[in-house]
Amino acid sequence: GPVGIFLGFFVFRVLDVLKPFGIRRLERHPGGMGVMADDLAAAVLGGLALRSWPWIFYAVGWTLSRLFGIEI
Repeated sequence: GPVGIFLGFFVFRVLDVLKPFGIRRLERHPGGMGVMADDLAAAVLGGLALRSWPWIFYAVGWTLSRLFGIEI
């Protein structure tokens, strides 16, 4: 939904600006390939982060009901 789209864009932009985990090195490719490669890496890393956060929270015992008192 709209919240997921917003979170995806937000996480992508943060990763695109900060360029963690060696993403900055991808900019060194010649021409426009470097710019596109670092954008692609930020998008893939952001997608993995968004897809894995529920599992990570569950693995450490944090559930929505514990965090926010929400029952689903």
